[in-house]
Amino acid sequence: MKNNFYILALLFLSVSIHAQKNVVLNINHFIGDEFYDSELIGTNDLGNDFKVNRLEYYLSQITLIHDGGAETLIEDLWLLVNPELNQSYELGQFTFENLEGIRLGIGVEEEVNHDDPALWPSDHPLAPKNPSMHWGWAGGYRFVAMEGTAGSNFNTVFELHGTGDVNYSTTQITLEGVTQDDQVDIYVNADYAKALEGISLNDGIISHGEIGEAKLCLRNFRDYVFSPGSFVSSNNTISLIDFTVYPNPSLDGNINLETAEDALLELYDVHGKLVFSQNVKEGYNQFSLQEKGVYLAKLINQNSQATKRIVVK
Repeated sequence: MKNNFYILALLFLSVSIHAQKNVVLNINHFIGDEFYDSELIGTNDLGNDFKVNRLEYYLSQITLIHDGGAETLIEDLWLLVNPELNQSYELGQFTFENLEGIRLGIGVEEEVNHDDPALWPSDHPLAPKNPSMHWGWAGGYRFVAMEGTAGSNFNTVFELHGTGDVNYSTTQITLEGVTQDDQVDIYVNADYAKALEGISLNDGIISHGEIGEAKLCLRNFRDYVFSPGSFVSSNNTISLIDFTVYPNPSLDGNINLETAEDALLELYDVHGKLVFSQNVKEGYNQFSLQEKGVYLAKLINQNSQATKRIVVK
């Protein structure tokens, strides 16, 4: 009888260790030491002051590094990152014990880069966008589109649109995940001032394509922009929101939420698209989701944010 108990205990321990974890990518967007803002004045390494009024870029071929260097490629996932939206990205459910890092592809891999954007559903990151993130069949997607103003009184325009299979590259970041219940949050810092290193902005740079400053911008994304991050708050006061969502999964779409603080609730679909937004009060809240699927629930107040996964069957 005692042997049976030990066997059951070992089986339970094995299942617990190797249970699937929901992995969420959080990107902390900066220009220098300040949180990203289109009105913020940044300075690159050449001393050129600038403002960014458009920034979008693709991440693909995302790979989790875990358990002594094992690698798990997340297939069929492309992220279109826009710092203005400040999204979190659900990467999926995976089985591992220790997360050690993440590899990000900057742009769209060659096998997909020259596909017709119209073939994708309208809410997919690779579908047609306005302003466009596609350069035409031959050129493929804009891996990075970065635009803004610089020079005296910020009256000089710069545009950097990096493209080209030859410029597709990856960057690997050594980090640990933050685990809570069955969710692992990955925090990555992105400093977009570093995307402009070595690029003289004051004379008005217009560089579209595979060479010149556009290529240098892509190399900067690979080499300098990303670094390990942690949970951060826009006013430097950390007060993690804890909230409960139930039933989860939901069979009828009716969701109950309990939170200790007033906050804004945002729900994102698996493509990172905002599909629901509602202010919630401290205590009990109820809302309904009509569409089946997996959602990322983000609760936000002036001090902090927290995320959880919601399943509607």
